[in-house]
Amino acid sequence: MSIDRVKASGILSFGPAGIDLPMSPLNVLAGPDEAGKADLLEILALLHAVPADIEQAGRGRGGIGQWLLKGRSMRREATIETTVGFGTGSGRTTVRHALTLAHEGGRVQVRAEVASGVGHRYLQEHGHATTLTEDPPPASGETVRRYRVDNDQSAVAQPTVGGHRHAALELLSQQYRSMRIYRESAAGRAGRLQARRNARLRSDMLNECTDNLPNVLAGFSPDARERLIEALREVSVDVATLSFASTADTIELAVERHDGSRIPDADLPVWTLRYVTLLTLLLHASPPSLTAIEYPEAGLDARSFPRIAGLLAEAAARTQVVVTTRSHALVDALAAHPANIVFCDTENDEARFHRRAE
Repeated sequence: MSIDRVKASGILSFGPAGIDLPMSPLNVLAGPDEAGKADLLEILALLHAVPADIEQAGRGRGGIGQWLLKGRSMRREATIETTVGFGTGSGRTTVRHALTLAHEGGRVQVRAEVASGVGHRYLQEHGHATTLTEDPPPASGETVRRYRVDNDQSAVAQPTVGGHRHAALELLSQQYRSMRIYRESAAGRAGRLQARRNARLRSDMLNECTDNLPNVLAGFSPDARERLIEALREVSVDVATLSFASTADTIELAVERHDGSRIPDADLPVWTLRYVTLLTLLLHASPPSLTAIEYPEAGLDARSFPRIAGLLAEAAARTQVVVTTRSHALVDALAAHPANIVFCDTENDEARFHRRAE
């Protein structure tokens, strides 16, 4: 699964003209602050929230009502469109999704919505929904159905509409739920770990708050763990190996030095834990469908940038990668992948994106 295209207008720094961004396996958003880089991550976070509760996306970050005010739409409406691809080769299919959002009575309203693909089409406007099933035709022969729906949430949050399941909505739900957005603030908290962690946290995928870092690393293959250690050694970290101390309830990550001394995660420098967190994301064998990382270079030694650039490109073969960066050095390290660089700037107080190859 991957997002092939994102359009956004009337929300955050994406004004009435909006952006129309074709997406690649690797997408490096480069540019100054206030140029829309972080706002694209907010759009991805909003899509991630759509299958559960669309209001969640803005909580703690100003709220979607404020996002719409920043979008400067005369109608106080935002439009977000995606094209999502599923499968590979001749078996690849796409689903198109469009949301029109408004903020009324203190709540988000899905004023209009369209989802089409895999023989299904769903349309909703002001709470009146229509579904069209084209292929295969339903057993009842009833290809068109009309419903009254609650437009406080997207239909992706309720793919069984009117008692009928809709494949396009279910596929969108799978894609959006499986995305992960790792923000700079969450990576920073990795430097303030408690000496012991909850051993019962999930170990298959890093949480967005990164609180289960030891759990995930403990499940790494020996080869992946050795690659992580090699990357640490390149930036002068005295590390012989990583070790884990665990009980039924707790787990602790530690760096073992060549002299036999042991440094628990709570005593490691912040930048070291930042780098370990980033390496964990990029070396994971079974990552989410989309991995978004805000400012991966933050607090790191520039000597690590060539390694990071290579791992970003490598990870993009397993997960769609979106990163934001302020670093010219990291962009230069990605010189072998110019089409993956998206330059972000502003024009007439609106964000503008264009790829380096354009």
